[in-house]
Amino acid sequence: MVSLRSADKDEYDDEFDDFPELDQAALDKLDGKKDPIMLEAEKHLLDVFGYPHFRLLQEQVVERLLVKRKSALVLFPTGGGKSLCFQIPALCLPGLTVVVSPLISLMKDQVDVLKRKGVAAASIDSSLSVDETMDVKRRVRDGTLKILYCAPERLSNEGFIEMIRNVRVSMLAVDESHCVSEWGASFRPEYLKVARFADEVEAEVVVCLTATATDKVARSICESFKIDPEHGIFKTPVYRSNLRLNVLTASNFEDKVKQMVPHLKARTGPAILYVALQRQTDELVDALKKFGIAASAYHGGLDPEKRKQIQNDFMASDKGVVCATIAFAMGIDKSNIRIIAHLYFAQSLEAYSQEVGRAGRDGLPSDCYLFLCNNDLSILEGFIRGDTCSKACILAWLTHFSTLKDDPSDPGVVAVSSYHQSADFDIRGTQLGIYHAQLELDFNMIRTLTPSYSIYTIKPLSPALWKQVTSDQSTEGLAIIQGWKFGTSLYTVDVYELAASSGVPRANIQRKINQWEMRGLCELKVSGVKARYAIVGAGLPKTPAALDALAGEIYSIGITREERDMARLKQVIDVATGSSCIAKALSDYFSSEFDGEGGRCGTCSWCKTGRAGAFPRPLATHEGAPISQNKINAILSVVSSRDDPRFLARFAFGIATPRLKEEGLNAKHELFGSMDDCPFDLLLEIFSKACAGHSTVRKIPVRAPAGSGSSRGKASSSSYRGGASSSRGASSRGKPYRRG
Repeated sequence: MVSLRSADKDEYDDEFDDFPELDQAALDKLDGKKDPIMLEAEKHLLDVFGYPHFRLLQEQVVERLLVKRKSALVLFPTGGGKSLCFQIPALCLPGLTVVVSPLISLMKDQVDVLKRKGVAAASIDSSLSVDETMDVKRRVRDGTLKILYCAPERLSNEGFIEMIRNVRVSMLAVDESHCVSEWGASFRPEYLKVARFADEVEAEVVVCLTATATDKVARSICESFKIDPEHGIFKTPVYRSNLRLNVLTASNFEDKVKQMVPHLKARTGPAILYVALQRQTDELVDALKKFGIAASAYHGGLDPEKRKQIQNDFMASDKGVVCATIAFAMGIDKSNIRIIAHLYFAQSLEAYSQEVGRAGRDGLPSDCYLFLCNNDLSILEGFIRGDTCSKACILAWLTHFSTLKDDPSDPGVVAVSSYHQSADFDIRGTQLGIYHAQLELDFNMIRTLTPSYSIYTIKPLSPALWKQVTSDQSTEGLAIIQGWKFGTSLYTVDVYELAASSGVPRANIQRKINQWEMRGLCELKVSGVKARYAIVGAGLPKTPAALDALAGEIYSIGITREERDMARLKQVIDVATGSSCIAKALSDYFSSEFDGEGGRCGTCSWCKTGRAGAFPRPLATHEGAPISQNKINAILSVVSSRDDPRFLARFAFGIATPRLKEEGLNAKHELFGSMDDCPFDLLLEIFSKACAGHSTVRKIPVRAPAGSGSSRGKASSSSYRGGASSSRGASSRGKPYRRG
């Protein structure tokens, strides 16, 4: 592993200062010893990006990729210049560089910057029109595109994989690569497929990049991408002396606001205040307004244009304040942020380190605040406990999955609504994605394919144009015209249902409707997304015993992950309430070099006061935790089912699940979350006893064949427009909606 030396610290602290002018004679002498491709890299660095030399360990990374042609893992802090580590090599290499990045907005920002610098870069995502998508694909095929960004979900698209297989992939860059590792705090199942993609497209070299990774996560990434852990890891210190890490104690939300107001009024630059839930962003904006502080609310539920406007306004501001969920995270590259405050607890030290790393990138002193409040812990524990479901739910889902029939249009392929699966088996969408990834990568039973839409709604544009549609005499055209359903002004086609009844392949039906739209004869709206899976190997087991064993294995993995996430939350608590320097403890966690004198940073709240952070009251423990038998009885009287003690525990704790609606309940029920002051594992123990002696076998819902036109479900659709909609990727990690 290559680390930044202590002697480099001044350069690290001043990483955003103007680069000093170098003596030309010294440069000429140095250049004579360099590999020609490194001279080309330096030329691009200056001519394209305006920097006369590399900083930190950028040069060593670039040299490994270009000269040694070996893969690398780059562990630089937020704002440490990771992007240049793949952008510069991409300009020097002869083929295409594919960049896997988790957010469309982040991809667009980087592509826009590169385009302004004259770099042939593009992204391929669901926001593009048909014409834009076709143009990107043409440039990939003819070799005029140098850098292509895509989301990890794109790696399940057969057409995309086939396109990339037919071009030379000189480099694959994996941004936020900690998402690859199940040991990481931001694990995303789609990222598990990136390593397989690298092999399938024969990427010549791979560079993985992240700001936060423990040694265990780093080893996991290296193992996935065959990176030499001894020479292929490039790491700079986590510790930054200009960040003052403060831990504060608060009794409630109002107390937090009152404590933050003086700091916000005295601020000399912009501020980001992080909260846990979407609704809390508006609550915080309203609370600050009463003190004369203007702020904007930002969260993932806002319209994309609104989010973009808020982000742009913040980036252009001198003292702007944004109240945000963690959706306001990656891509915020502003050097003069003076305050980062976590009004609600961070879920992991990785998340905390990444978020506070957005402060003071110009090297000037900046303040970071983390609040300790008892009421917040149940919210954070709810995030962790919410995704884990019972073994009975997993078994019911697997049993149903094993009985699905092939799509008549695609032998060996099954199509299913993930929303229906989630609702029917009480498995959250994010967790369902993990289960599918396990069946695919751990058990080699399925392969995820490009999703498709089941419902096509057709809007005529004019009588003359519509006549061309209704006069279509092709086999597909006649089947569609005979099978569509007419409303007041729109025609609806369920392509799966029509394929089953007419015998015309589904793909042919979809192709014909898209052709009508491409010719400008109509406009389309698509909905009812169907996940598609190819059955590989022997497929899912068929016997009850084998299915039960598989369910038990998947359940055990989920429980292990839940316990690991709870341990991460405890690590944040331990650092915040520990009797030592906070910055030193954070560096130790990441096995990172620490330059503070005497093991102290001198600026954190512990170093300044000598007192550890503390919660307002002792934390509830398993022993002697508050238990109300009246509440237990009330919950048992409201929820009649006794097949899943975990569902009862989640209802009592305040964790929303897809099954709430099935039970005739919702998150506004007075008993929902009424026992959130009780440890979750104790609630699970109590309700397990209440369910003892009752059947834990979940009934498998009887549904019509896939694509039967059921209106139930969340439609993933596009607005009417003159262009076919491409498939949408899965969302990032979901959060439970709690009482209030």
